[in-house]
Amino acid sequence: MSTAQFESVSGSIANYKPDDRIITNDGFFPNIDTAEIRSGFRVLDSITADRLRQAVIRSMISVNQDLSSWKAAKIKDGASKLSDVSSDQIDGQSILKMQYFQAVGCYTRADLIDSYRDVDRTHHGRHETDDLEPASGDLRRDAIHAIRDILGKTRTTAVLI
Repeated sequence: MSTAQFESVSGSIANYKPDDRIITNDGFFPNIDTAEIRSGFRVLDSITADRLRQAVIRSMISVNQDLSSWKAAKIKDGASKLSDVSSDQIDGQSILKMQYFQAVGCYTRADLIDSYRDVDRTHHGRHETDDLEPASGDLRRDAIHAIRDILGKTRTTAVLI
């Protein structure tokens, strides 16, 4: 089986087989390692690798669509990938890459929470878990905040009544 190199969100370069846990992105946004999503967003081991992979792919599609106009503007400005876009860094990593990862991870976790909300849980277990887990709506809000941060937009919308 052939191998290829990829640059993950964390910036590390690694070799992988196409059937491994790496989800190849569109060439502009970084590839996503499902193991980083699993550990970074507390995805339980009971979630199969295939189900996690599908949730991450759906999330990547959604985030990429939300950022499509921004991406087109950055490409027009000469960037060929997200890491080419000027960004402050924290802990040696681009804030833009961290925000992208945050958006994908939050959407993924929200998707999985909605999919598994009442599977194999007793009434008592449901209430205990609900107290500990963030609501899927909170995770979607956090994803939207990360996307708005990338876009340079404020997080608050005020409406006059």
